Amino acid sequence: MSESTAPTDETAEPSHETSEPPEPDSPPTVMILGRHHVYALQIAAELSRDLDARIVGVGEERTNPIVQSRYCDQSVVVPPAEEDRERHAASVLRAIERFRPDAVLPVGHLTVEVLDEIRDEIPDGVAFRLPSSDALETAFDKGDTAAVGESVGIRTPEEYGRLPTGPDADPQLDASELSYPVFLKAEKEAGRNIVSKVESEAELWEAYEELRHREEGGDIIVQEYVEGDGHTYAIGLLFDDGTPELEFGQDEVRSIPREGGTGTRVRVLRDEELAAKSKALLEALEWDGVALVEYKRAENGEWVLMEINPKFWASYALASRYGYRFASTLVASSLGLSRESFDGSPSETGEMVFPLREVYFSLKHDEESLPRSLASLAWPPARVDIDPRDLRAWIAPGGLATSMGWALDLWRGGDDPF
Repeated sequence: MSESTAPTDETAEPSHETSEPPEPDSPPTVMILGRHHVYALQIAAELSRDLDARIVGVGEERTNPIVQSRYCDQSVVVPPAEEDRERHAASVLRAIERFRPDAVLPVGHLTVEVLDEIRDEIPDGVAFRLPSSDALETAFDKGDTAAVGESVGIRTPEEYGRLPTGPDADPQLDASELSYPVFLKAEKEAGRNIVSKVESEAELWEAYEELRHREEGGDIIVQEYVEGDGHTYAIGLLFDDGTPELEFGQDEVRSIPREGGTGTRVRVLRDEELAAKSKALLEALEWDGVALVEYKRAENGEWVLMEINPKFWASYALASRYGYRFASTLVASSLGLSRESFDGSPSETGEMVFPLREVYFSLKHDEESLPRSLASLAWPPARVDIDPRDLRAWIAPGGLATSMGWALDLWRGGDDPF
């Protein structure tokens, strides 16, 4: 963000001037709907370096990382979505109409949902890449995702039953007949990590009481717990109207919570079988845009589908740092721009740690060991996700301090800022 440009509240009336697409060799203007997500910083840095893009960052607080980033030429503050979703969406639309960016990139689950809600009102000439509303609805629903996965030959966890949510819910499930451990997962998480591994019937009902008050618009799914190596594996894909354009694989070696959530040590993965399964799944949905398809690996080596993350993912810094430039590729292909500045040979190996998440999680949980957490970060050596060239965004109250606090909130079911 230039020193002369201060964050502005989105209150002005929209401009009604028309905008022309950029010339093929001219820098584009890209609006990043970043909210409080720290990984929006990596996207802003990538677009600035690869395409010399002019970045308009949209957050909900003046202390949000994207608003404070040195890579933003203009920053806009919109009303928090949790306080007034309709007002938030209207403000985002006004910001788009006001700045008329060449492209808009949503970062988190909620920004994807909001852009989907206003997609028909976005002015002509503003590019954005989203799946159809039906495809997004399927991806947000774990049960529907599993059904599509099964239809293309991907194994999914066995479902044992569903538990209703809400204050007057009356669950009908004979938990005494289940083979423990089992896994509880919200049918519709939408960016909120509403999961729990349970070892007994008593623990199941305790976890259910905690989880059911977080779920919105769906049940709690009781399903098979996939025993394996404890890792989460994933394939990131960029689709252009149903055709795969870029792929990337990652192995989430360590995460918070430990049963699978947000990665704290992640490495590059190459697996043709997993990539093929993921492409088949998204092709069945006629996908458009980015997504991360996540799996566990069963003890017999079989891949088991967990979910579709229909957005840029929390550990995207790993992909970008090792040459898988999804954000730049998406913008360049959407606008017909040259890729010469960044389209090279991505690395087949690489590893990254995310220290803020790991250390804070360890400090806040008695069952965790801080020395073990520190050791997991230090060895084997790996790059860290923090960008020293953008320290203002990381050390601002909405960057370093609150992203550590969000690690705990994520465990409790809050929106994922990472």
